[in-house]
Amino acid sequence: MVYKIMVGPFGNSFLNDAKKAGRAVFYWTVNDEEWMKWCIRKGINGVITDDPKKYLEVCENYQGEKVWLPFKSWGGLIWMNTLAAVFSLLFRYRYGFKIDAAKIRKSLRGANGAIAQA
Repeated sequence: MVYKIMVGPFGNSFLNDAKKAGRAVFYWTVNDEEWMKWCIRKGINGVITDDPKKYLEVCENYQGEKVWLPFKSWGGLIWMNTLAAVFSLLFRYRYGFKIDAAKIRKSLRGANGAIAQA
């Protein structure tokens, strides 16, 4: 998952929902020390990085202090969240703003009428 989107307004909500559902969350490519600390603080299950040795050192030395993201990252954060919002609206406009639960259940039912398990 692109970690810069998770700093946005829906990031905490997504992480909480993923944890409640028992899903692991992994971010890539986390190479800056500040972002590594941010991932640790947020309780991310794992990261993909170009420097795993550095990540392990950050993990060992991180004491839970608040992480301040560098100012140079804010332009990218704003851009990624803007793109996510625009594409979300376009997707919803194309496929509908409401979820039809009955339609989903019907599509999940197998030939015997039981809901298929993933």
